[in-house]
Amino acid sequence: MIKHGIRLASAAALALIPATMAGPASMASPAAAGPARGAAAASAPVAWVVNQSVRSATKGSVTSIDTATNAVITKIPVRRNAIAVALAPDGKTAWVALNADRLGGRGRVIPVSTSTYHVGKPVKVGILPQSMAITPNGKTLYVVCAGNPGSAPQDVVPVSTATNEAGRGH
Repeated sequence: MIKHGIRLASAAALALIPATMAGPASMASPAAAGPARGAAAASAPVAWVVNQSVRSATKGSVTSIDTATNAVITKIPVRRNAIAVALAPDGKTAWVALNADRLGGRGRVIPVSTSTYHVGKPVKVGILPQSMAITPNGKTLYVVCAGNPGSAPQDVVPVSTATNEAGRGH
């Protein structure tokens, strides 16, 4: 049972970082170890959960959770409603999709360091980003944007993780 009042809505996304896997497909997170969590929890996966704000389009957050103890590691505020989360293959970055702050506005994705919890510069993508996938080499993040009903069609927008720039959607 998760404590600390974390609400998991149907739109919440969850990603686990297996901290003990080896190899290039490993998603070991620097956040999985450290003095705040203790040596016993060092091999436990970290869950990343997006939290939408029902009352405000500008007060979403992302929470990292120690799955060995179900304890919240930290809650990271983001400027908009968080929609989805995807983890880089190296486990160093959690990419968070953010909804637009107004109808018809463009959504964004932001990188969050899994070791420092620093939120990077937002990258504009399409309307209503819904889900994301990262290439195995970690160089490109693909963001699926639904668009507004009856207007913009669904789009897949590539984002360079090296430059944090969105390419042209297809």
